[in-house]
Amino acid sequence: MRIKRKIHRLARGRVPTLPKGRAFPLSKGRSPATRKKFSTSYILYLIGSVCIIIGILLGALVANQVNEIQKKELIQHLEIFFNQFPTAFISSKTVLFDILLKNIKHLLLIWGMGFLTIGIPFVWGILVFKGWSYGFTSAFLFLQYGWSGIFFGFIAFIPQNLIFIPTFVFVSKYSVQWSIGHYQQKQMRARWQREQNQKWIEYGLVLMIGTICILLGSIVETYFTPVIMRFLLSS
Repeated sequence: MRIKRKIHRLARGRVPTLPKGRAFPLSKGRSPATRKKFSTSYILYLIGSVCIIIGILLGALVANQVNEIQKKELIQHLEIFFNQFPTAFISSKTVLFDILLKNIKHLLLIWGMGFLTIGIPFVWGILVFKGWSYGFTSAFLFLQYGWSGIFFGFIAFIPQNLIFIPTFVFVSKYSVQWSIGHYQQKQMRARWQREQNQKWIEYGLVLMIGTICILLGSIVETYFTPVIMRFLLSS
């Protein structure tokens, strides 16, 4: 009988109401704050990726503008490398330390820029510089050695940079967010103080994850990439 009464009410255009003090349950899905946070993260990841792409394009343009004297010097260094690398003995520990030190410096620089209110342009500038180095090297190899140079550059740079590039973009996203937080601190000091401990833990975890990824990429560049390069150069 109750069901029939509800059907009759709906048919007459009467909508059932809840008792006073109660509300209809919200539909499932992300809250506005969660959607805003997700949107901000997506935008920052996109900006970081675009900075890498811009750097690659700039590097390719610069490689195309190298004068003859600089070109001869670079080619000479490359020829020496190609001739000596297959048979040269290089300490793996030394190479690993050098690669790890170089990338950890860049990682700490990006992470540290988060403590500065004006650190955002520097973070994106570092990403552009990383992309520039990849773009310049790849474009120069292509201009001098054609598709075989591109293939060699692909083998020499892609394996470790599949780890390095996402790591730098990942850390840069949190660095920019942290830098923005310093600006918002003046506007929402009380809320900032409540969330400070949690943010410090999160930002510290970002550094730890980034360091682990840099270590993995350095191991790949030290022990995996040279094996493929020696095989290509010896054949």
